[in-house]
Amino acid sequence: NYKTRYLPHDWSEVWDKQEFIKTKSGGNFCCYSAGTNNSNLIFVCLHGCGHAALSYSMIAKLVKDKYQIFSFDYRGHGLTTFDKKTKNNDDQKDKDKDKDKEESKSNDGKMGPTSMNDYFNKHFNKSGYPDYSSFGGPGSLRKSQQKKDDGGEDYKMSKDNLVSDIIEIVNAKYGTDDPPPIVLVGHSLGGALAVHTAQVKDGGIPSLVGIVVIDLVEGTALNSLIHMRSIINRRPKSFPTMEQAIKYCATSGMIRNYRSAQLSVPPMFIESDGKYIWRTKVLLSEPYWREWFLGLSELFLKSPVSKMLMLADTDRLDKPLTIGQMQGKYELCIVGNGVGHTLHEDAPKKVADKLLHFVERNQFVKLWQINKKFKLKKK
Repeated sequence: NYKTRYLPHDWSEVWDKQEFIKTKSGGNFCCYSAGTNNSNLIFVCLHGCGHAALSYSMIAKLVKDKYQIFSFDYRGHGLTTFDKKTKNNDDQKDKDKDKDKEESKSNDGKMGPTSMNDYFNKHFNKSGYPDYSSFGGPGSLRKSQQKKDDGGEDYKMSKDNLVSDIIEIVNAKYGTDDPPPIVLVGHSLGGALAVHTAQVKDGGIPSLVGIVVIDLVEGTALNSLIHMRSIINRRPKSFPTMEQAIKYCATSGMIRNYRSAQLSVPPMFIESDGKYIWRTKVLLSEPYWREWFLGLSELFLKSPVSKMLMLADTDRLDKPLTIGQMQGKYELCIVGNGVGHTLHEDAPKKVADKLLHFVERNQFVKLWQINKKFKLKKK
């Protein structure tokens, strides 16, 4: 029915449980799980930048009868929030700095010796040449704007922070003594994080057996970064209703499946002054974009677990991945069918079938049980 096509749907239509997991960094991470009666294998799903955990809702619907599926909102995304402690500490530091500056001025308001030294240290480099960016040029203006709105702890999205969030949340949920086998499924940025998480040997996810990367190739990702700012700036800043936000996402090519958009889009927005604005300020994560993707193809190929790469079409492969595919280092799956970037939302049936086949072909459950028996005998 066209009238109800863009109405928001609730997470509980698909998922069994919503919970909040606290981390040491002060985060309250919003998590969803489905198929909770199955503990034979867990799909841990990692969403793309600007998206949210519920982007895997259609996949959850299709795999939850066989395996458990778990998905969570990253920092700065969806319903995840951070305690405000850190921000207050930063404010106090700024106040202290201002106080020091005031004290360094002499009583008549002219520069004293201390502030003169500060002036030279700030505006001249070690060789004694002027540092023009510190005199209020465009570069320094951008820096000061970034400082004003750096998003706090929510947007400290370095690769290491995001990876340690994943490990801490997964280990808090499934334990480290006897966890079930885990397959990380990541779309775009999530795919990069799956690869980086797989590199962590000590203190990682102890039962990680496989990674699935959805529509991410290092070369393409790095080349598209230069367009990201203009893509984000071209989007409407707000929508009068949630229905119109869903309609935009489902008709602009962002998500090509309105059934998925009904579930996945609502957490991507927050209500502000009677309008719906984007929840995630994607541009605040710009300082970390390159580090997310740099060197990813080689890291993917040397990940010490079973691997599958799902792409919309073959022409996205770069050289290392083409060679790796010829050498049989990973399974390649081309989805096709006119899908966009969000393959798992656009063609959920095909992606879910491939995920189930990946698990069965690699015999993760059977091998894990044999491995467990072997370990117990050794004890």
